Amino acid sequence: MVGRLKSQLKTYKPRGVVSIATDNGADGNGRQIKAGFFGMLMGGIISFALLNALLVFNGKDEIIFSLSGERAVQEMLSRWLVPEEGSVKPDIKKSMPKVEVAQPKIARVVAAPAATPQPAKPRAPKVIRDRLQDGSVGPAMVEIPAGRFLMGSDRSTLKQDERPLHRVELKRFYAGRYEVTFDEYDRFAEATGRAPPNDQGWGRGRRPVINVTWEDAVAYAAWLSQQTGASYRLPTEAEWEYAAGAGNNSLYWWGYKLEENQANCYNCGVKWAGDRTAPVGLFKANPFGLHNTAGNVMEWIQDCYSLNYIDASTNGAAWTAALCKQRVVRGGAYSKSGMSMQTTERNKQAPSSRLSVLGFRVVRE
Repeated sequence: MVGRLKSQLKTYKPRGVVSIATDNGADGNGRQIKAGFFGMLMGGIISFALLNALLVFNGKDEIIFSLSGERAVQEMLSRWLVPEEGSVKPDIKKSMPKVEVAQPKIARVVAAPAATPQPAKPRAPKVIRDRLQDGSVGPAMVEIPAGRFLMGSDRSTLKQDERPLHRVELKRFYAGRYEVTFDEYDRFAEATGRAPPNDQGWGRGRRPVINVTWEDAVAYAAWLSQQTGASYRLPTEAEWEYAAGAGNNSLYWWGYKLEENQANCYNCGVKWAGDRTAPVGLFKANPFGLHNTAGNVMEWIQDCYSLNYIDASTNGAAWTAALCKQRVVRGGAYSKSGMSMQTTERNKQAPSSRLSVLGFRVVRE
C-alpha cells in the first residue's frame, strides 16, 4: 500500500508551495526548488496512513486489512496535491484497495418494563360436603387457607369499635360456601322438632334462612357435628373477617367502590335491593370462593360484642363474656346501605333477636 502511495505522489506537486527561481543558469530556465517541508508532509501522510491501518496477512503475501484512515488520506491528498501539467490525475479512491469494514453487531438492549403489581388470582376452591346419617349431604364447605392479616380499620375515627388494627394469625379451617339456606335449616328443624322459621312470604328453598336466633344457629351447628362426626360451629369474628376479605384490605373484597351487581343491599342497584333476600350464590364469589359475604343478610358470629379490639386475641379466638347481652353480627343486608357491607364493619344484636335481615353461615374445623 505504501509503495502505491509513493507512485501516485510522483505526479503531484504541492498546492500553494513557493517556487524559488535561481540565477545561476544562462538558459533562462530557472530550476524550481520545492520547499523542504514537502518531504515532511509526505512522511506525515504516510505515517498517518500506517498508524490508522490495521494490516492482516492471509499467509499468501496478500493483505487483508481494514483501513480506518483511508478517508483522511484521500482528503489530505486532494487538498494538498495537484497534478503536473499534462499529467492525468489518478483516481486515488479507485486505486485504493476496496475496504469493507465489518461492523460489530450490537445487541439492542431493551429495558424490561417495570412490573405492575397484580392482584392475586382467585384460586380454585377446595369444597367438601360431609354426609349426614340419613345419607344426604350437609352444606358445601370451602377450605380457607392458614394465614395472617390485619384485623380492623383505622380509616375513620368515628368507628372506634374497629380499632386498634392488630395482626391475627389463623390456622386452616372450612367456611360455608353460602349462608345456610332454608332447605338446610328446615331439615334440622324437622329432625329436632323445632318450628320452621318465617320466610316473610318470599319463599324458602335456596334463600338464606332468616328469623333465627343466635341460639338457633348454635343448635344447628351442634346438630351438624352430631350428624357428621366433624366439628361445626359459628365463625369467630376474626375468622369471618379474614374469610370475607379474602386477603384484601380494601373496603369491599372487590375494591373500594360500591359496584352494581356485586351484592344485594339497599343501594346496590339489583332487583331485590331494599325489598327482600336473593337466593344464595347469584353473585360472584370472593377470591376464597365464598358467596354473599357482603349483603343479602347479616350473619351471626360466635363472639360476644366488645367496644373495641383492645386486648383482642392474636390467634383468632372468640371474645367471650360470662354474661353476654349482645352478639356480633357481620356482613350487611338487602335493606341496609352499601356502607354496612364493608368488610370491617361491625354490628350487634341481642342473642334472642329474630330478624328478616339476619341469618348465619357455619365453619368446620
